[in-house]
Amino acid sequence: MYQIFDFDGPFKDELTNFVNHKRSLGYDYGKSMTARLAEMNRFFREQGMTDVKIPKSVYMSWIRLKENETTSNQEKRYCAIHGLVKGYKYELTL
Repeated sequence: MYQIFDFDGPFKDELTNFVNHKRSLGYDYGKSMTARLAEMNRFFREQGMTDVKIPKSVYMSWIRLKENETTSNQEKRYCAIHGLVKGYKYELTL
């Protein structure tokens, strides 16, 4: 079984629990998916997030298509944040 990254910040426990929950359901949350979640965790920190709420502006910035990027990479970011928000019913602050 793959190790879980040492997440930090306001989503530390939620990200760890999310990965453990998905794995308990039989999903292969291996190195690539946990690396994507770690990338999202870093992005949240860079945005100065301190609460377990995802502002719409942060959500939209995370999922936007970046310059010289494939839509496949954009979709992977979308799936990571959407899974977290849907799985734990986090509120997007609009």
